[in-house]
Amino acid sequence: MSSEEDQAGSARRGRPKTEEHYEAIARAACTTPVVVRNFFSRPGKLGADTRRRVATAVAEYGWRPATRRRGPLSGATIGYEVPRSWTAPNPIFAATFYACTLSVQRADGRVAPFVVDPQIRDYVHTAESSADQGGAHEDWLFRYGRRLAPRAYDEAFRHQQLRGFLVDDPRGDDVRLSWLDQHHVPYVVLGTPDRPGGRFYADIDDAKGFETMVQRLLDAGCSAHRIGHYGFADDSTLVPARRRKAVARALGAERNRGLRRERPYQAADDSDEVKALVVWLKQHRPDAVVCDSDAMAALVAAAAPAAGRRVNTALEQPADILLAGCDDTLIRRNAGTPWMSLRQPASQWASAATDLLADAIRGRPPRAMLIEPEVVDPPAPR
Repeated sequence: MSSEEDQAGSARRGRPKTEEHYEAIARAACTTPVVVRNFFSRPGKLGADTRRRVATAVAEYGWRPATRRRGPLSGATIGYEVPRSWTAPNPIFAATFYACTLSVQRADGRVAPFVVDPQIRDYVHTAESSADQGGAHEDWLFRYGRRLAPRAYDEAFRHQQLRGFLVDDPRGDDVRLSWLDQHHVPYVVLGTPDRPGGRFYADIDDAKGFETMVQRLLDAGCSAHRIGHYGFADDSTLVPARRRKAVARALGAERNRGLRRERPYQAADDSDEVKALVVWLKQHRPDAVVCDSDAMAALVAAAAPAAGRRVNTALEQPADILLAGCDDTLIRRNAGTPWMSLRQPASQWASAATDLLADAIRGRPPRAMLIEPEVVDPPAPR
């Protein structure tokens, strides 16, 4: 049986599988196999007459385009408020937004980003009351922006005909979630909301990640009584408390109570903080320090030499100290001795959020998904 005869018969889905198939269609259409391949992959490159000839030959040989399944967000436009950091760029925000945009597009939807941007004149008129708002300007500006959020969400929802929202960076009693609940708009929170019951949310299980890092330090020979924790002071998110409890849980109750240091929210400049860390390291002589971020681990690394310590990847000498950070940022990767850190699986996080949002739009019961982060560069066990 010839290849031409082999092509005939029942309809085939997709494109030809062998070079013989492309050559047979090319002969029938009086063209070349390259043109036939372009017909299947880049039809816009072909002229109208050539396209018609190839289409006729393709139909004669029984090939039909593969039917592509529609994605779960097909035709849906999803709102995404791009979070702002008022003091320094936040690479995690950017990575999350990029991953979510790709994930929604793979589900055949599209992302409509927007920002909540307080006007400078508003800030000038109310800046004098910032001290009464309870915290540093960063936190105050964040909460001030949150007060403007419902109006921005309402405008985005109405004018862009959105089907739902991905809500990043939740904090405390988030007015955005209250507005979305009140108006019955589908949404998924990228993080753990203050009141998670009855809400869709996807989050990185950083508590599990911190427990794993502590265990890796113990396996490397660190004493549970000499593992310090350099963490964020409590703020309007659940993150500092969650990580603090995870470290304490991994060490067993209050074993590191005297070895905890908080990074003040409205801290002095980094040079003053490094000096304070030198004193702290000299006083407690920890085997290791678990830090809430790579930036904080970098401060400990900067303080270590003045405290007579050497950041290392193993406890080889009495002066050695191990570090653990979070987010696997360029700060860590560019350090002379990269410390252990947690890598945020942004693509998995975004994929989980997209799946949840499809469920929310379909009216399914709320549920949550937790993604475990990856531990990178752990110390070798003893």
